[in-house]
Amino acid sequence: MIRRPPRSTPSNSSAASDVYKRQILTYPGYPGWAPNIPNLFGDSSYYALRGYWMALDWKQVALSDKVLRSAYNPIYGWHGYSYIVALYHYIFGFSPVSTALMNCLFGALLAILSYFIARMFLTEMVSRLFAVIVAFFPSLFFWSTTNLKDIPVILLTFFIFWSFLCFYKSQGRKRIKFLLFLLFGLLIQAKFRIFLMPLTALSIIISYFIIANKPKGALRVMGFVIFLSILVLIAFRKVDFKKLDTFFRYKIFRALSIHQAGALDKGSNYRILEDKYYILNKNFKYLRDRDEENYLFPLTRLTYGQYLAAYTRGVIHFLFEPFPRRVDNWLKMIAFIQVVYWYILIPFALWGLFIVSRYKWKECMVFFVYSFILVSVCALTQANIGTVFRFRDMVTPVFLLWAAVGLVKASGGRIIKREEPA
Repeated sequence: MIRRPPRSTPSNSSAASDVYKRQILTYPGYPGWAPNIPNLFGDSSYYALRGYWMALDWKQVALSDKVLRSAYNPIYGWHGYSYIVALYHYIFGFSPVSTALMNCLFGALLAILSYFIARMFLTEMVSRLFAVIVAFFPSLFFWSTTNLKDIPVILLTFFIFWSFLCFYKSQGRKRIKFLLFLLFGLLIQAKFRIFLMPLTALSIIISYFIIANKPKGALRVMGFVIFLSILVLIAFRKVDFKKLDTFFRYKIFRALSIHQAGALDKGSNYRILEDKYYILNKNFKYLRDRDEENYLFPLTRLTYGQYLAAYTRGVIHFLFEPFPRRVDNWLKMIAFIQVVYWYILIPFALWGLFIVSRYKWKECMVFFVYSFILVSVCALTQANIGTVFRFRDMVTPVFLLWAAVGLVKASGGRIIKREEPA
């Protein structure tokens, strides 16, 4: 067992210098410490310490209320992965570095799971290449060396997709087993990144109703009835288009308001609207005025063409940040090296997407729908380059799947598992 270091800040001059330079993260009055590289491993070190405080509480070590509140009820960054970090500290003792071994394991499992997902409908060559690319893709590899939740979230998402595909292809009682797996994955995913679970569940539901064989006739009938009902309501003027327009504008505003707030924060941000839509209304009073009046030019007054333009710019930023012109520090330079790799893979990914859309669209429908929904939501809400870089990795394995297909096709290899021409 790794021995726990003293709770106080190291007293020798070199250690004090490290703390001063923020190379070690520690808090006065709190037990533990963690190595820290500013702006890179800060959150990872923080989560390592929080897990340690939780583990001490589980061992019935006397802790102050301040420490307990910070461990279990913090304002910033609460998620279920803290319990896994805490469990590691509880079993093996305090070790702020080796806790990342769990993420290394999850990263390896992601590559293995990626192989088995691709193997369900693609050839061995594609499946192996896909697994290798996932295992060594720079950002995915980097997250697996930290105490951050990114890799577990991506692993859970792919576990849900694997369960869904097995459910779709199975018969009888086996379907119940995989349905339970799917529900379990969604439940755990909600504890890790709460906003992602509804999007994943929606992707599963939409995909199933598109690809399911048995209810196809019923779906056609239901769609016809809905379409006919809409025509009748329009004909008899039962649809209040003004209220409908107000409803859609307010939903779009709620999403874009998150982007507005993020664009005004300190840090490396970008904007998808005209500059005037980021000017705060100095006369705004909380609880007195409507939320959309927080800015001098309310977003509810934009045209739908302007909404579409903002959405398009948001998608471009989400998929391609950081742009070369924005590389102004070493962190962005590291990120840009991966973005260049991403740019190189884009033609192969588009080629692969075309192939699977033609021959295996049912198996890949859930990946299409999930990617579209997630990219759309992030395009309208995000504004920070670092956050976008992290969130993009929630769809990176899907992108790499298409890229693996394109690369194998370019090399002359066979793509589809069955004998259809590719």
